[in-house]
Amino acid sequence: MPNPASHPQAPLHSPKKVATDDSRADAVKILIVEDNDDDAGLLLRELRRAGFEPDWVRVDTEPDYLAHLQPELDLVLSDFRMPRFSGLRALELMNQRGLEIPFILVSGTIGEETAVLAMKQGATDYLLKDRLARLGQAVTQALEQTRLRRERQQFDAALRDSELKFRNVVQALPAAVYTCDAHGRITLFNQAAVDLWGREPELGQDLWCGSWKIYDLDGARVSLDACPMAIAIKDSVSVRHREIIIERPDGTRRNVVPYPEAIFDSAGKIVGAVNMLIDVTDRNRAEIERERFFTLSPDLLCIVGADGYLQRLNPAFEKTLGYTEAESHALPFFEFVHSDDRAKTLAGAAPVQAGRTSQNFENRYRCKDGSYRWIEWVAAPYLAEGTLYAVGRDMTERKLAEVALLESQQRLELALKSASLGIWELNLVNDTSIRTLRHDQIFGYETPLLEWGAAILLRHVFPEDRAEVEQGFQRALATGHLALHCRIVWPDKSLHWLNAEGRVFYDEKGAPVRILGVSADVTERKQAEQDIRSQLRELQRWHEVTLGREARVLALKTEVNQLLAEQNKPPRYAGPVA
Repeated sequence: MPNPASHPQAPLHSPKKVATDDSRADAVKILIVEDNDDDAGLLLRELRRAGFEPDWVRVDTEPDYLAHLQPELDLVLSDFRMPRFSGLRALELMNQRGLEIPFILVSGTIGEETAVLAMKQGATDYLLKDRLARLGQAVTQALEQTRLRRERQQFDAALRDSELKFRNVVQALPAAVYTCDAHGRITLFNQAAVDLWGREPELGQDLWCGSWKIYDLDGARVSLDACPMAIAIKDSVSVRHREIIIERPDGTRRNVVPYPEAIFDSAGKIVGAVNMLIDVTDRNRAEIERERFFTLSPDLLCIVGADGYLQRLNPAFEKTLGYTEAESHALPFFEFVHSDDRAKTLAGAAPVQAGRTSQNFENRYRCKDGSYRWIEWVAAPYLAEGTLYAVGRDMTERKLAEVALLESQQRLELALKSASLGIWELNLVNDTSIRTLRHDQIFGYETPLLEWGAAILLRHVFPEDRAEVEQGFQRALATGHLALHCRIVWPDKSLHWLNAEGRVFYDEKGAPVRILGVSADVTERKQAEQDIRSQLRELQRWHEVTLGREARVLALKTEVNQLLAEQNKPPRYAGPVA
């Protein structure tokens, strides 16, 4: 047998339709399985006559066949029976490789049963060698069938890819989505729908909706075949602006807004529908809670229009100011503001007019009984609607308390000034303090010092008293009460007496953090005490001198009486003179 022969191969490309005017030939890559060179030549001649330009390789053994059997081939032409190989074996090997290459059997003699068997095994066509005039047509048909099959495969693959992408998109959606066919059978649903329904419906079996039960907002039961999805499919319409309640198998309910949309084919025939279910339960609950907050808030909540009139207000307005809602709507809110506070109100609302949230500002708002209440406002604009949202808090009681506190502070300052007390707060963490001017004056300074702390205090304490002062601080940290009585040295070196008392404050861990106290200059009192003690000592001395003189006089009187008695004479001094 001759060796396999080959023709130089041109670049491979998909075969084209044969030119009818023979002006050009179409290249086609062919593997010829034939042991006879002459027969192979006849095949090539017929192909060229049909308008093809073969790029061919001839083989006649199984190893050579397998070596050249590549997916890039456009056609395999095979003899049916050869000494070392066969057409059916070549077809079997191609099928084993999973190649879909047009395969045409060409034989001198082939029975009808054998031809049918070959066709069942995947052969594209078969020809008798004495009837090769049909070869060009057979090849053209085989290549066209292959082209159509590949296009169909590509289309099917693209369709599968598109369906997969659609399913992936549906699964990725956070909202519940499902589809039904024209008969209402559920064909697709995502996990969000399963979570919403509380159950997983059976594809192709469950109808219209995967919900366990459906109700209208008034509580009336809605059958599945009357649900929004059923209406969309039966009436070929889109259903909008309807809210329903679905009940899960466990009895829990969710408020849902469905958006069913009918799907039509290219001929306008309905083929099904897609439905998206929006769970509005939390939104409804939030709206209820927001309305409850608006209604129950003790603060004054209102919406003001661009014309300055109150559009909406909460019950706290009437409770605080006494006006009914209708009376509050009757005049621009500015008419209720105290005339002395209108300029301040305009200044406070200026940021709102510029599109920003206003800082806190206060004004007096007239009540229905003619009195005024102090209101602190925070306002923010909503530019899309040209409205203003404001929150007002009644600060009247706080204002009265501030006035009372101010008066109390003034009285306290007057009392402290009269008592010459200095007030101070010592920070134990960083040894800094806050003091009144009187505190520093007690230490001999006419103007406040820039810094003051425990260390600076000790430098002012008379050296002999410093140990006692340090011990006093240590006792205070343990007991919570500070009591100091010591001598201090002024900048002019004069000596003064100091009394200081305070209370220790601790943090949440029990560590002392600050001491709040008062100080007093008790030098004059101390001097007065010393003067009193000196006078007492002087009086004591004179008392002792007086008592001594009286004792000596009494002794002399006793001696005189004793002498007179010895002389048998009566005593001169009466009374107890023992």
